Amino acid sequence: MSEETKVVEPQNQQTETQANEPVVEKAPEVTFTQQQLDNIIKQRLEAEKAKHQRILDEQKKADEDALKEKQVQEAKTKAELEKLMQERLAEKDKEINTFKSEIKKERVDNTILSVASKNKAISPSQIVSLLKDQVRLTDDNRVEVLDNNGNIRYNSRGELFTVEEQVKEFIDANPHFRQGSL
Repeated sequence: MSEETKVVEPQNQQTETQANEPVVEKAPEVTFTQQQLDNIIKQRLEAEKAKHQRILDEQKKADEDALKEKQVQEAKTKAELEKLMQERLAEKDKEINTFKSEIKKERVDNTILSVASKNKAISPSQIVSLLKDQVRLTDDNRVEVLDNNGNIRYNSRGELFTVEEQVKEFIDANPHFRQGSL
């Protein structure tokens, strides 16, 4: 603690030697015990800690509000992104189905047309339209001939019925689709 000094003016009743010299009085020294000093420091530290804790709490609340707002915006963005992805998936599915139908046309329809022409059908395209529902293309690009119930047909050897066998059987069963011999 700082010491204060007081200047006292000389009094008339004092001796001459004292009148010429100014008298300096010292303020009483304030002393604290270690426990009192610890308490003062503790109180100041707690006050500073409380002040900074309030600031941190306010900042934390502001950060949480900002995070909530960001999550709301991201949810909107996610919804838009998911919608966009669904649209793209739909486009790709449509494109895949287009390719599958082209492959089916090539592998099934053109095969039936070719076999019908080899077996001297009058109208091979008519045979294609009659038989193409009885032939399907699997996901692994195998051609399967189906019966009237939609089951896979097998020949007498236990093998898959072929398109050639199906067309030949149809023309033999319906000879009016075959050209006459000259």
